[in-house]
Amino acid sequence: MEWSPKYLTGNALVDSEHEQIFAMVTDVIGQKFKERGEKIETVINFFVSYTLQHFSHELKLMEDSGYPEIQEHKRQHAEYMEKVNALKAKIETDPNRDISVEVGDVIADWLENHVLCSDKKMALHYRDWMKEVGNEDGFGATILMGL
Repeated sequence: MEWSPKYLTGNALVDSEHEQIFAMVTDVIGQKFKERGEKIETVINFFVSYTLQHFSHELKLMEDSGYPEIQEHKRQHAEYMEKVNALKAKIETDPNRDISVEVGDVIADWLENHVLCSDKKMALHYRDWMKEVGNEDGFGATILMGL
């Protein structure tokens, strides 16, 4: 799996967090964490925490801009977290289990179906809203800084 510009939504905050999530998943798939002497449980716990933080940032953008599809977007996030938590439970049950393929499948599905569709749509709505409220470029650094 490789990060690609096709996954960019046009929102700097969302894009940087997506890229960081992708890097963490690549780390798990390639098992690079082992080279650093880290346990998979530590990596997965950080991944879950970071992903939840990212989802809260997206939620704020949607709430601030009055995104009309917020409930569906939240549902997708909850569904994704169910899959991630299922992977976490597998690791807690068997710390020696290799979940790299399963992690790859979950993130590939998320990138292809959520980021390329739902997140891009949300980011476009946010940009248009920012233009309406007087931000010329439509990205709103001051609002993003408040996250």
